[in-house]
Amino acid sequence: MSTSHRAAALFAFAQLTGCATAAESTLHLEPKVGASQSLILSAAIKEPQDGAPRPPLTLEVHAGVVESRDGEVHVDLDASPQQTLACAPSIRAQAAVARDGSLLRSAFSVPDEDDPRIARSNDETVTAITAFVDGLSLVGMSLAPEGVIAPGARWSGSATVRVGGTMIARKIAYQLVDIDAVGARVRIRGMFDGPALDGRLVGLLRWAWAQPFPVAGTLTIVLRSRTVELSWGDL
Repeated sequence: MSTSHRAAALFAFAQLTGCATAAESTLHLEPKVGASQSLILSAAIKEPQDGAPRPPLTLEVHAGVVESRDGEVHVDLDASPQQTLACAPSIRAQAAVARDGSLLRSAFSVPDEDDPRIARSNDETVTAITAFVDGLSLVGMSLAPEGVIAPGARWSGSATVRVGGTMIARKIAYQLVDIDAVGARVRIRGMFDGPALDGRLVGLLRWAWAQPFPVAGTLTIVLRSRTVELSWGDL
Protein backbone atom coordinates (compact mmCIF):
# COMPACT_ATOMS: atom_id res chain seq x y z
CA MET A 1 0.00 0.00 0.00
CA SER A 2 1.40 3.37 -0.98
CA THR A 3 2.14 6.20 1.44
CA SER A 4 -0.54 8.31 -0.25
CA HIS A 5 -3.12 5.63 0.45
CA ARG A 6 -1.99 5.37 4.04
CA ALA A 7 -2.97 8.98 4.59
CA ALA A 8 -6.62 8.10 4.11
CA ALA A 9 -6.41 5.43 6.82
CA LEU A 10 -6.83 7.58 9.94
CA PHE A 11 -9.32 5.58 11.84
CA ALA A 12 -12.12 5.89 14.42
CA PHE A 13 -11.57 4.50 17.93
CA ALA A 14 -15.27 4.55 18.72
CA GLN A 15 -18.43 3.07 17.28
CA LEU A 16 -19.58 5.87 15.01
CA THR A 17 -23.29 6.22 14.29
CA GLY A 18 -23.53 9.52 12.48
CA CYS A 19 -22.02 11.36 9.58
CA ALA A 20 -18.60 12.94 9.21
CA THR A 21 -17.15 15.37 6.74
CA ALA A 22 -14.40 12.89 5.84
CA ALA A 23 -14.60 10.72 2.74
CA GLU A 24 -15.34 7.01 2.87
CA SER A 25 -12.41 4.65 2.45
CA THR A 26 -11.92 0.92 2.01
CA LEU A 27 -8.40 1.04 3.47
CA HIS A 28 -7.65 -0.77 6.70
CA LEU A 29 -5.29 -1.19 9.58
CA GLU A 30 -3.27 -4.39 9.21
CA PRO A 31 -2.75 -6.08 12.60
CA LYS A 32 -2.04 -9.77 12.12
CA VAL A 33 -2.97 -12.67 14.38
CA GLY A 34 -0.13 -13.07 16.86
CA ALA A 35 0.85 -9.41 16.75
CA SER A 36 1.58 -7.96 20.19
CA GLN A 37 1.66 -4.45 21.58
CA SER A 38 2.94 -3.16 24.93
CA LEU A 39 2.77 0.28 26.47
CA ILE A 40 3.24 2.08 29.77
CA LEU A 41 0.12 4.12 30.47
CA SER A 42 0.06 7.07 32.87
CA ALA A 43 -3.40 8.23 33.99
CA ALA A 44 -3.73 11.34 36.16
CA ILE A 45 -7.26 11.97 37.40
CA LYS A 46 -8.05 15.28 39.10
CA GLU A 47 -11.34 15.98 40.83
CA PRO A 48 -12.48 19.36 42.25
CA GLN A 49 -12.77 18.01 45.79
CA ASP A 50 -9.18 16.76 45.79
CA GLY A 51 -6.74 18.73 47.90
CA ALA A 52 -3.21 17.95 46.81
CA PRO A 53 -3.09 16.34 43.34
CA ARG A 54 -3.23 12.56 43.41
CA PRO A 55 -0.19 10.79 41.96
CA PRO A 56 -0.82 9.41 38.49
CA LEU A 57 -1.66 5.75 38.09
CA THR A 58 0.91 3.93 35.96
CA LEU A 59 0.00 0.69 34.22
CA GLU A 60 1.78 -1.85 32.10
CA VAL A 61 -0.62 -2.73 29.30
CA HIS A 62 -0.08 -5.67 26.96
CA ALA A 63 -2.28 -6.40 23.95
CA GLY A 64 -2.27 -9.43 21.70
CA VAL A 65 -4.22 -10.06 18.51
CA VAL A 66 -5.85 -13.48 18.97
CA GLU A 67 -8.29 -13.70 16.08
CA SER A 68 -9.29 -11.97 12.89
CA ARG A 69 -12.64 -12.83 11.35
CA ASP A 70 -15.78 -11.28 9.91
CA GLY A 71 -14.06 -7.93 9.52
CA GLU A 72 -13.09 -7.73 13.20
CA VAL A 73 -9.77 -8.03 15.01
CA HIS A 74 -10.11 -9.57 18.48
CA VAL A 75 -7.58 -8.44 21.06
CA ASP A 76 -6.75 -9.68 24.56
CA LEU A 77 -5.62 -6.97 26.99
CA ASP A 78 -3.71 -7.41 30.23
CA ALA A 79 -3.20 -4.40 32.56
CA SER A 80 -1.21 -4.39 35.78
CA PRO A 81 -0.10 -1.52 38.03
CA GLN A 82 3.56 -0.60 38.34
CA GLN A 83 3.53 1.07 41.76
CA THR A 84 1.43 -1.19 43.95
CA LEU A 85 1.40 -4.60 45.64
CA ALA A 86 3.42 -7.27 43.90
CA CYS A 87 0.67 -9.80 44.62
CA ALA A 88 -2.06 -7.77 42.91
CA PRO A 89 -3.44 -9.64 39.88
CA SER A 90 -3.61 -8.29 36.37
CA ILE A 91 -6.90 -6.97 35.06
CA ARG A 92 -7.83 -8.72 31.84
CA ALA A 93 -10.03 -7.45 29.06
CA GLN A 94 -11.13 -8.34 25.58
CA ALA A 95 -11.75 -5.88 22.79
CA ALA A 96 -12.97 -6.06 19.22
CA VAL A 97 -11.55 -3.62 16.69
CA ALA A 98 -12.96 -3.20 13.19
CA ARG A 99 -10.70 -3.21 10.14
CA ASP A 100 -11.28 0.55 9.91
CA GLY A 101 -9.89 0.91 13.44
CA SER A 102 -13.23 1.45 15.20
CA LEU A 103 -13.29 0.17 18.77
CA LEU A 104 -16.47 -1.91 18.59
CA ARG A 105 -16.70 -3.18 22.16
CA SER A 106 -14.67 -4.11 25.20
CA ALA A 107 -15.25 -6.09 28.40
CA PHE A 108 -13.22 -6.33 31.61
CA SER A 109 -12.66 -9.27 33.95
CA VAL A 110 -12.07 -8.12 37.55
CA PRO A 111 -11.29 -10.87 40.08
CA ASP A 112 -13.03 -10.88 43.45
CA GLU A 113 -10.64 -9.97 46.26
CA ASP A 114 -11.04 -10.09 50.04
CA ASP A 115 -7.81 -8.24 50.82
CA PRO A 116 -8.82 -4.54 50.90
CA ARG A 117 -5.36 -3.44 49.72
CA ILE A 118 -5.54 -5.62 46.62
CA ALA A 119 -9.19 -4.68 46.02
CA ARG A 120 -8.18 -1.01 46.04
CA SER A 121 -5.32 -1.75 43.63
CA ASN A 122 -7.78 -3.51 41.31
CA ASP A 123 -10.16 -0.54 41.46
CA GLU A 124 -7.35 1.86 40.55
CA THR A 125 -6.25 -0.33 37.65
CA VAL A 126 -9.80 -0.53 36.31
CA THR A 127 -10.17 3.25 36.67
CA ALA A 128 -7.01 3.87 34.62
CA ILE A 129 -7.68 1.34 31.86
CA THR A 130 -11.30 2.49 31.60
CA ALA A 131 -10.09 6.08 31.18
CA PHE A 132 -7.84 4.86 28.36
CA VAL A 133 -10.66 3.03 26.56
CA ASP A 134 -13.14 5.89 27.08
CA GLY A 135 -10.55 8.38 25.88
CA LEU A 136 -10.07 6.46 22.63
CA SER A 137 -13.85 6.25 22.24
CA LEU A 138 -14.17 10.02 22.55
CA VAL A 139 -11.43 10.60 19.98
CA GLY A 140 -13.66 9.13 17.24
CA MET A 141 -11.10 9.54 14.47
CA SER A 142 -12.78 10.22 11.11
CA LEU A 143 -11.15 9.16 7.85
CA ALA A 144 -9.04 11.86 6.26
CA PRO A 145 -10.37 13.29 2.98
CA GLU A 146 -9.07 11.30 0.01
CA GLY A 147 -5.83 12.72 -1.30
CA VAL A 148 -5.14 15.06 1.63
CA ILE A 149 -1.77 13.76 2.76
CA ALA A 150 0.49 16.74 3.41
CA PRO A 151 1.47 17.51 7.01
CA GLY A 152 -0.73 20.32 8.24
CA ALA A 153 -3.86 19.00 6.49
CA ARG A 154 -7.02 19.62 8.53
CA TRP A 155 -10.46 18.00 8.60
CA SER A 156 -13.29 17.45 11.06
CA GLY A 157 -15.93 14.90 11.95
CA SER A 158 -19.06 14.65 14.04
CA ALA A 159 -20.90 11.55 15.18
CA THR A 160 -22.52 9.79 18.11
CA VAL A 161 -20.25 7.42 20.06
CA ARG A 162 -20.95 4.95 22.82
CA VAL A 163 -18.93 5.66 25.98
CA GLY A 164 -19.53 3.51 29.05
CA GLY A 165 -22.98 2.51 27.81
CA THR A 166 -24.04 6.12 27.16
CA MET A 167 -24.46 7.69 23.73
CA ILE A 168 -22.36 10.85 23.43
CA ALA A 169 -22.44 13.42 20.62
CA ARG A 170 -19.01 14.66 19.69
CA LYS A 171 -17.38 16.94 17.14
CA ILE A 172 -13.64 16.70 16.64
CA ALA A 173 -11.13 18.67 14.54
CA TYR A 174 -8.02 16.85 13.32
CA GLN A 175 -4.67 17.96 11.94
CA LEU A 176 -2.17 15.63 10.26
CA VAL A 177 1.26 16.19 11.81
CA ASP A 178 3.26 13.67 9.77
CA ILE A 179 2.89 10.36 7.95
CA ASP A 180 5.15 7.63 6.56
CA ALA A 181 5.11 3.95 5.64
CA VAL A 182 5.00 2.94 9.33
CA GLY A 183 2.22 5.17 10.65
CA ALA A 184 1.03 8.72 11.28
CA ARG A 185 0.60 11.34 13.99
CA VAL A 186 -2.58 13.38 14.30
CA ARG A 187 -3.41 16.32 16.55
CA ILE A 188 -6.93 16.34 18.00
CA ARG A 189 -9.21 18.96 19.53
CA GLY A 190 -12.92 18.67 20.16
CA MET A 191 -16.04 18.84 22.30
CA PHE A 192 -18.63 16.26 23.37
CA ASP A 193 -22.02 16.29 25.04
CA GLY A 194 -24.31 13.67 26.56
CA PRO A 195 -26.30 12.74 29.68
CA ALA A 196 -24.15 13.66 32.70
CA LEU A 197 -21.07 13.77 30.47
CA ASP A 198 -19.99 16.84 28.57
CA GLY A 199 -16.65 18.53 28.11
CA ARG A 200 -13.72 18.92 25.76
CA LEU A 201 -10.55 17.11 24.81
CA VAL A 202 -7.18 17.81 23.23
CA GLY A 203 -4.44 15.40 22.29
CA LEU A 204 -1.80 14.04 19.97
CA LEU A 205 -1.84 10.38 18.91
CA ARG A 206 0.55 8.21 16.92
CA TRP A 207 -0.59 5.13 15.03
CA ALA A 208 1.39 2.25 13.58
CA TRP A 209 -0.44 0.51 10.77
CA ALA A 210 0.41 -2.97 12.12
CA GLN A 211 -1.03 -2.35 15.62
CA PRO A 212 -4.67 -2.32 16.77
CA PHE A 213 -4.33 0.69 19.12
CA PRO A 214 -2.37 3.96 19.03
CA VAL A 215 1.22 3.19 19.99
CA ALA A 216 1.73 6.56 21.68
CA GLY A 217 -0.32 9.54 22.69
CA THR A 218 -1.37 12.25 25.07
CA LEU A 219 -5.02 12.99 25.79
CA THR A 220 -6.48 15.57 28.16
CA ILE A 221 -10.21 15.17 28.80
CA VAL A 222 -11.90 17.97 30.75
CA LEU A 223 -15.28 17.15 32.31
CA ARG A 224 -17.45 19.06 34.75
CA SER A 225 -16.61 16.54 37.46
CA ARG A 226 -12.94 15.85 36.75
CA THR A 227 -9.98 16.19 34.43
CA VAL A 228 -8.25 13.10 33.01
CA GLU A 229 -4.72 13.29 31.61
CA LEU A 230 -3.47 10.23 29.72
CA SER A 231 -0.02 9.64 28.24
CA TRP A 232 1.79 6.63 26.83
CA GLY A 233 4.56 5.76 24.39
CA ASP A 234 7.06 7.94 22.57
CA LEU A 235 5.53 10.62 20.36
